[in-house]
Amino acid sequence: PNVRKTLMPDQDATDQGMRISFALFFMMIAMVMYLGLDVVLGAFIAGMFIATFFPHNHELHHKLSSIGFGVLVPIFFVYVGSTLSFDALSNGEILIQALLIVGTIVLLRVVSSLVYLSHLGIKNTFLLALGDSMPLTFLLAVATIGKEAHAISDTEYYALIIAGMVAAITMMSLIKFITTFSYTKGEKR
Repeated sequence: PNVRKTLMPDQDATDQGMRISFALFFMMIAMVMYLGLDVVLGAFIAGMFIATFFPHNHELHHKLSSIGFGVLVPIFFVYVGSTLSFDALSNGEILIQALLIVGTIVLLRVVSSLVYLSHLGIKNTFLLALGDSMPLTFLLAVATIGKEAHAISDTEYYALIIAGMVAAITMMSLIKFITTFSYTKGEKR
């Protein structure tokens, strides 16, 4: 415990926690590159290490999330977007696979959210399922790792990428439509 407090004190005016986090981040990436694994795995391990061994530093999470979501995640999305072939958007087999993936995700989320039916009601349970059906970042990360590891084909990679985009756009639009429609319908009563 004393080592943890020394490495990342509760009151961190010098951003020592950020420096330790970035050092750990780069060390884990170097280690997985040396082992011939994917870089994303190293970043994931560093994140798990920080969350497990330094949970007392609550400010660190907010600082890292602003850097992660402000810089690193957009770079990752640009990278994934640059790997997507426009020909994949017109390939019927890929589009069918993508729609099957989206349908499976939504079906599983709807079935699993039925646990909350008695607490939330039908509409809110369905909205919960739709909100949980947008695993865009996770789906893209898994697809990227699978492709880099040669565990999935290019067709499956493109199907997963398109499924992630379709699920995110469709689910957000559907949630907005349902909430707007139910709010408008409630006003007329």
